[in-house]
Amino acid sequence: MFNPEAQGLDKSIDQCSAGSIALYCRHFKFSNLRYPFSGLARVLHFEVVCRATGYDLFLLSFRRFFRLAKNGNWFTFETS
Repeated sequence: MFNPEAQGLDKSIDQCSAGSIALYCRHFKFSNLRYPFSGLARVLHFEVVCRATGYDLFLLSFRRFFRLAKNGNWFTFETS
């Protein structure tokens, strides 16, 4: 799971916590990247429902409920 943590102003990027990686915010803006939280929420919700009801997780089952869609410059999952 994501646990973003801001690096203190007194530390350089090579002094991040153990088990973490450091990223520059400008890299995300320059590369037009962002965390897919909305899509991730749909995938996790699907997984939880399948596990709770005893169904096996299959891509075809996921595609029955969600489809890949373009939203501006981003891709996301929409309900079918």
